[in-house]
This record gives sequence, structure tokens and C-alpha cells, in this order.
Amino acid sequence: SQEISLEQMAEKVERSSFYLSKLFREEKGETFISFVSNKRLEKACQLLTETNLSIKEITARIGYNDQNYFSRIFKNKYGLTPKNYRKIKTGESL
Repeated sequence: SQEISLEQMAEKVERSSFYLSKLFREEKGETFISFVSNKRLEKACQLLTETNLSIKEITARIGYNDQNYFSRIFKNKYGLTPKNYRKIKTGESL
């Protein structure tokens, strides 16, 4: 849920952000920002299926400030809104 940037990570590992970005892309096949976003969305899926937290609470727990933005990127990745994803995964009727 914490704000995390490439620059912060580069500082921690004592490398330049440019070099870390290059290494990250070579090793993971995606950008640092994309990796962080995907991890947050994976956590959202877990919280949607394993808890009764509201979408607003989940949005905050995974590090986003804007519920509409979270819902938009979630739908872009999974093809469903977080609410519909939860209903399908928990067996609720749409």
C-alpha cells in the first residue's frame, strides 16, 4: 500500500534509476511501474475474494488514492469491474 518509486528502489540498491530500470526490464520483461501495478492488482483480487472489505477500502490497502482510477485499471486488466469480479469469484449472482 505504500508509495513506491523507481528512484526510491534505485537509492536502496545504490544504483541509478536508469540502470535499475534497464535491469528490471531485462529480468522481468516489463517496466518497474507495470510490475508494481500488477502486484497491486493481484493483491486486489485476493482481497476481493477473501474478504468483505469495500472496494474503497481495497483501493486504499493496495496503494491507490482514487477508486475510479483503480476500477478503470482493474477492468482494463481483467475485463470486469472489481464488484463484478468479486461476484463471479464468490458465486454471487450478477
